[in-house]
Amino acid sequence: MAGCDEKIHGYKGAPMTTVCTEFEGGVNNDCYGPKLECPSVHTGVMAAALPWAQASEFKSILQNASNMTAVIVLQRDKGSGTVSGTGPGGYEPSITYNLNKDDSDNIVNGLEKAFDILAVNPGVNKIWACHPKQVPYLHDKADGKVDQEKERLFKESLRSNGTGVNQLGMFCAHQMGSCRMASSTALGAVDEDGEVWELDNVHVIDASIFPTASGANPMMTTMALSRGLAKRLIEVHNGTDKGKDILKKRKERREREGRGNGGSGIGIFLTAADFGFAAAWIRRQGLL
Repeated sequence: MAGCDEKIHGYKGAPMTTVCTEFEGGVNNDCYGPKLECPSVHTGVMAAALPWAQASEFKSILQNASNMTAVIVLQRDKGSGTVSGTGPGGYEPSITYNLNKDDSDNIVNGLEKAFDILAVNPGVNKIWACHPKQVPYLHDKADGKVDQEKERLFKESLRSNGTGVNQLGMFCAHQMGSCRMASSTALGAVDEDGEVWELDNVHVIDASIFPTASGANPMMTTMALSRGLAKRLIEVHNGTDKGKDILKKRKERREREGRGNGGSGIGIFLTAADFGFAAAWIRRQGLL
């Protein structure tokens, strides 16, 4: 986050207009590094991200929201979590997720690079990360240059605070891969048609079938997947030669995995609220 001399009104205009891809190669050069993006800074999001010390200080910061901007470190996570069933019958979902070391190192590196970008802007007077125990960097307006000692101390605090539990305000967006598409039941939850391996005629058509996180906004990829899978279902429903071939291959792979014959029609769709594209395509054919 950064405080600025002029009013920025970061909560107005387009939501995401600037991205820096300079560091997405990652600290290990494995393409699991972060993107730096300038998001819309709405008051609620700002309040959720800001560190809390005391009520008066928190109020003072929010009263200057119009003069604040932000750079987010969008990390393509290399690690993963689990979604498991708990409670009676196993119907209550339990989510477990912990950052691995590579992701943590990349996030801290991204925070340092975000500081570098903000610190050279002469209109910025204050910089801080979302650590609860961090002294902000205050820009010396005498000569407009970055104070190297202050920079060293600030970056040192970024590294020492790190990404431990409750040590850094973090967000998760565009959850992907919780119901992965795979060629076998050992590797994923749905097959190449998006049909759940364990239940015929149940199709999942959204970002949860990604085999891994994309590290970028998944809208276009989700639209393409939804369109393609919806068209396959329409072919099956209409009994075309292509549809018959799809059914044949579906039966073969599900028999191979010991999972029944696969559905012969359109059953239940599980689609994210933001990605109803598959339903739209099928509705155009008069099937919904």
